[in-house]
Amino acid sequence: MQVLKKLIVLSLPVAIGLCTHAQTITSVDSAIVIGKNYDGAVTVSGHVTDAASGKALQGVSITYKTYSAAITDSLGAFKLRVPSVNVPIRFEADGYQLKEVALNGQSTVSAALYEDTYVSFYDMGVQPTGTVMKSKTPYAVTSIQTNGNWTNISETPSTYLQGRVAGLNAVRRSGTPNVGASLSLRGISSLYANTQPLIVVDGILFDNRDYGGSIIANHYTDPLSTIDVRDIDNITVIKDGSSIYGTKGANGVIIITTARAKELGTKIDFASYGGVNFTPDNLPLLNAADYRVYLSDMLKSKGLSDAAIQALPYMNDDKNNPEYYKYHNNTDWQKQVFNKSYTKNIYLKVTGGDNIAKYALSLGFMNNGSVTRNTDLTRYNMRFNGDLNLSPRMTATTNLSFTFNEQNIRDQGNISPKTNPILLALLKSPLVRTNDVSEKGIESPTFAERDTFGIGNPRSITDVAEGNSKSYRFLGSIGFNYQLAKSFILSTTFGVTNDKVRENFFIPRKGVANDTLSTDIADSRLGSQLTSLFSLYNDTRLSFDKRIKNVHELSSRLGVRYLYTKSEQDYGLGFNSAI
Repeated sequence: MQVLKKLIVLSLPVAIGLCTHAQTITSVDSAIVIGKNYDGAVTVSGHVTDAASGKALQGVSITYKTYSAAITDSLGAFKLRVPSVNVPIRFEADGYQLKEVALNGQSTVSAALYEDTYVSFYDMGVQPTGTVMKSKTPYAVTSIQTNGNWTNISETPSTYLQGRVAGLNAVRRSGTPNVGASLSLRGISSLYANTQPLIVVDGILFDNRDYGGSIIANHYTDPLSTIDVRDIDNITVIKDGSSIYGTKGANGVIIITTARAKELGTKIDFASYGGVNFTPDNLPLLNAADYRVYLSDMLKSKGLSDAAIQALPYMNDDKNNPEYYKYHNNTDWQKQVFNKSYTKNIYLKVTGGDNIAKYALSLGFMNNGSVTRNTDLTRYNMRFNGDLNLSPRMTATTNLSFTFNEQNIRDQGNISPKTNPILLALLKSPLVRTNDVSEKGIESPTFAERDTFGIGNPRSITDVAEGNSKSYRFLGSIGFNYQLAKSFILSTTFGVTNDKVRENFFIPRKGVANDTLSTDIADSRLGSQLTSLFSLYNDTRLSFDKRIKNVHELSSRLGVRYLYTKSEQDYGLGFNSAI
């Protein structure tokens, strides 16, 4: 009996030490490893309001990682169990910006949430390693939440960014629909190479170059315009992307994330638009009477006498002159070239799914008339995005999009003075008619030939000439994410791009000034061009969290009972290639 008592007495310190050690380990584990229940948890309470109105918000989700969660009641109040009062908690609500608040030793906290359109350092920026708040990224990041962009339907993604990102210059190429804008971040960094930022769409490098140019003067096929702005959820601009994408991101990176299902319930969005493109105001030009005075002064400066000037057909006022009705008119050529047009736009988006698979399907149609006669744009677009939970460790994403654009266009700019209808309308004499006319003043249904001044007929360009551009683009990708361990995620994405642009043009002989070539004079010109792009892409990354891996060993070496990490950062190693 005495021996047994001695053994019990000797074993008490050892047992106490073991219990103390076990308690220490439990405390350390509970502070770092989420999801475990322990007695040291504290209860945090507070309430949530709308930052604009100050009203209480109901149904706001408050979480601390995957440790615990709570939802606000009708008064905006909540209670949440957290492992310590030195951790940050998140506030999330549909239609409001995500917000993260550090407790800083307090057990009572209040939060005011802003709407999604509000810009702050709580904005979520999309990066290759995942979605991170701007306040937690080391890069110069600007995040734009488009929220469906239901109002700016005529914009392309490049023109939509104009004036929205500091340091990003978006210069519109022209007023022609669908030509987009030229983008540059922090100025032009190269004189001869491409200075546009790298564009990434749903994890796939997006080729935004116009190969070979266009055979229609001053026309540009903008590949980025194949993305409907209503299909975009977020645009993140990284101004210093070299550390992520190497030399490809030296001019900055624009990451576009298209629409995905955010809720499990089926949601249908439908929109139909209609509009009118009004004729622009005329530029002030000379009418027929003023033009004749100007023309008379010009002829006198060449040394012609009054009699010689009066003998010219466009200065002879004798109605018996065979060319009197041909040159005695007051034609407003700007009204002949410009007209009022209409635009219509139809869009349908369906999102939904369950906890196994979520989907987002969108269909769109647009027909946009132009203020120049017989020019218009027609676009059909389709997009399907899916998210799959294949297993507790593996997820997959799919992105499929197809766009078809058909545009009737004419030569533009001063590099084509003989075939640009707008420029011809400004240069053409008001003395002549649009159609042929007989000696008795009877007008023919055929358009008139170029006049004695060598200026072509703008109506021959708008009504007889042709210029057509058809573009197709298919972009598909599939990605897999596999959680190798608690802190390691292996992700890979495969993508394919198939793009074609087919252009045709025809310039008639009658009514158009001859085109002088190096060795010949050209009449009735026509041509066609086909450019195509096919590329394969792969991006494989191994991402991991920078956190303490062996808390037991560290606690025993340091002799501490409690350990807390204030922040966690994601790091990644990746390899991407494109063919």
